[in-house]
Amino acid sequence: MPNKYGEKDWLDTALPLLNSLEIVDKDADGEILFYALIEGTEENKEVLRKAGVTSQEIMDSTGDSGKIDLTHFIWKFANWFNGEKFVRENPFDDM
Repeated sequence: MPNKYGEKDWLDTALPLLNSLEIVDKDADGEILFYALIEGTEENKEVLRKAGVTSQEIMDSTGDSGKIDLTHFIWKFANWFNGEKFVRENPFDDM
């Protein structure tokens, strides 16, 4: 995704922004992250936009409960979820 900062700098900015969001519900089995939900507040949406998530992606990822499922777009920023935060490297890449 083109950006004014360059891809590495952009990811260095985007990932901490995304990890600043409070995940209110999640389900994962150690290999697959089935969902990771945040509240659909305007503040959270603004953080997502600052990270480079489009308004359409936010809208498409918002469920009937009003919560936003990060799994619909998070993988363009991260390669793994360690149970607490999104990280760039999959810990099993070197296996």
